[in-house]
Order: sequence, then C-alpha cells, then structure tokens
Amino acid sequence: YILQNVTAELLSMEMTVLHIDLYFPDVILLLNFDEWKPEAVTQRIREAQQFVEKHYRITFSAGIGEMVEDPEDLSVSFVSAQEALSQRFLTGSGSIHTGETLQLAPVSEQLYPYELADALLGAVKALNPSAVESCTKSFFDTLRGYHIDQILSFILQLSASLQRLECSNYMDSPGGWDYKTLEGSTLADIQEEMVKRCGNDIEQLAKIREASSGKKEQISQIIRLVEENIYNPNLSVVYLADNVHLSVNYLRNIFKEGTGTSL
Repeated sequence: YILQNVTAELLSMEMTVLHIDLYFPDVILLLNFDEWKPEAVTQRIREAQQFVEKHYRITFSAGIGEMVEDPEDLSVSFVSAQEALSQRFLTGSGSIHTGETLQLAPVSEQLYPYELADALLGAVKALNPSAVESCTKSFFDTLRGYHIDQILSFILQLSASLQRLECSNYMDSPGGWDYKTLEGSTLADIQEEMVKRCGNDIEQLAKIREASSGKKEQISQIIRLVEENIYNPNLSVVYLADNVHLSVNYLRNIFKEGTGTSL
C-alpha cells in the first residue's frame, strides 16, 4: 500500500498512472504518456525509494517494461518488466532496471562453467582458502549474464558437487540449498555463503586428514612393534594395545580400517 501510493503520486507528476491488481506479490503500475521520458520516470522512482526508505525503512527495487503503443501489447511490456525486475537478484534491493536495456547472453552460450567448478573443488581439496575465494568469484562472474533460472540451476549443480565431496569425506553438509531459498536471496549473498561453506569444508577436511594421519602413524607403530617382537612369546593384541596405550577394540578397528587386514 505504501509503495503503491507513494510511487503512483510521484509518477503522476509526469504522466497518468493506474494501479493494476493482478494478485501478484509486486506493485504493478500502468503508465500512460504522450512523450516517453525514461529519465524522468527513473528519477521519480528513485525519489519514491528514498522517501519510503527514510520514513518506513522499506527498501524496494523496480522493473520498467518496454514501451508499447497498442494496448493489446501490454502483456509484452508486463513480461519485460518482470524480467527487468528479476535483475535485482544480481544487484540487490534498491535497484532500478529497464526492459529496454536488459542484455543477457544468448541461450546457446549460457553453459555450465565446468572448469571453474572443478577448480573450486580442487581448491577445497587442496585446503586453499584464497584459491576458493578466487574460483568462487570467477564462477559467479561467469553466471551474471545468464537468465536467473539458469543461474540458480547452475548454483544448485555446484552445490550438489560440493555435497558429494562432503559426503564422501564424512563431513557435515549444510542444508537450505534449494531453488526456492536461493531465489529469495541475491547473487552476492549466495556467493558469500558459498565461500563460507567451502571454508567450513576446508576446516573439516583438514581435521579429518589430521586424524587420518595420526591413525597411519599408530598403524606404523603397531607394525614396528610386531616386527620387533615377532619371537616374543608374550606378543598378542593385548600386548600391543598396552604398548600403544589404546583399547583392544579400537586397535583392532583402526588396523583393519587402515590396512584391510585383521590384526
């Protein structure tokens, strides 16, 4: 109600304004004019944004559809406005976009950046946070010229690849990476969350490798003890467990897990 009244009042200084109620979650205004003045329309919307943010602490974005001369083509303008408004996903709230300046890469060129995705996964495996940040930026920069549906689809594809890495290494995998949740965010926010997620994966993977390295050292110690005491009549699993200060069951388990052979 606030957005509708404030914006309509300011735009009415330049042209005839009619509010269209189509049961959409957005405010839809139909503009009728003798001379199209895009700069004036943009300026009035900017004034509305500033007024609403100052007095009501509400931030909103606007999408301006293409100009049409025939009322029968209004649906074309409406779709154009929707596509323009979807660009707030790239820029964040408080932005203004026009359908006439909307430029996307051709559909045939909107391809999944496999090399960048592989580089990002490689950076996680290499425990390299700076490379993760660089690869994530390159991946998301590539997607900026794509249609929003394609962007979200490719982000989920990358998330699935990360999830496979996490599961294969018994790491905690974060939830909430689904189409609906991502659609309500911005590309910058998702990029930041992706960097945090990869950073968390690096921390977990480092601890797992450290623990694995410790087990390998314990197994090597056990093997040395066996070789040194091969003729010792007291040699047994209990004897070995006492010498390495581990329980018998744990000793049996890590040896089997690490060598594939029972102790």
